[in-house]
Amino acid sequence: MSSAADHKIKLDGYWDWDAWNAIFISRASFLWERIDPEGLAAGRHLVLTRPVKPDLSRYYKGEHTTSRDLYLDTISRDMYFTGLAEFKVEDRAVMELKLWVAETVSKRHFSALCVAGEGISMWYDNLRDKFAGDPELRYVMAEARFKAALEGPASPVIENVMAWLDEWEYAIDGAQLCAVPLASNPEYLWTAFSCAVNKAEELQGWHETFKRANEEALANSVLNMRAICNSLRCALIREGTVDVGLRRRS
Repeated sequence: MSSAADHKIKLDGYWDWDAWNAIFISRASFLWERIDPEGLAAGRHLVLTRPVKPDLSRYYKGEHTTSRDLYLDTISRDMYFTGLAEFKVEDRAVMELKLWVAETVSKRHFSALCVAGEGISMWYDNLRDKFAGDPELRYVMAEARFKAALEGPASPVIENVMAWLDEWEYAIDGAQLCAVPLASNPEYLWTAFSCAVNKAEELQGWHETFKRANEEALANSVLNMRAICNSLRCALIREGTVDVGLRRRS
């Protein structure tokens, strides 16, 4: 699956790190040229400092006796306003990244690891030290979460089905990042998804309808799991009940 950014993601344990970190890297890598995405992906420390607002006095002297002085002064002011604009853009980008971290890290860990007065670099270092851990441990966690998601929704209640769809996608993302066998196999994922959905009799109607309508696409593995999950989400929202597709069976 291409990205976990399309649905809710939460960092609360070792099993969450790979999926969460992949999104963090994609967001942080576009802030400044001095950030090294490859180095970040390799686990090196993130070099990210708060932008410094340019000082007008360094650019604008306010004194000129010749046309050359006036010309140089005009260039200096242009440089100042350019730097100020870049500062505002970069400063906003840092704030947006910190806001995303605050929204995606569990409250108990965020309050302990992301101190308000510290920069985003320190936040990231603290989170990585806490969650990155041993790759083998992350693999075990990702595999366990993937297998648990195969069980399907806890009950055929619309809230539980919606929550399971989020968990299903998230578990697949983590399993794929850790190279868990079969997690990247479209045919296996569709079969596993079908088995999980069909455990709830109320969802069997939707499954049959969707399968008939997309038979060729499914056979050629054209539809990804995100599209399949979103189709069920839309049906649940449209019908307002888990009894989706039942009327089409008659």
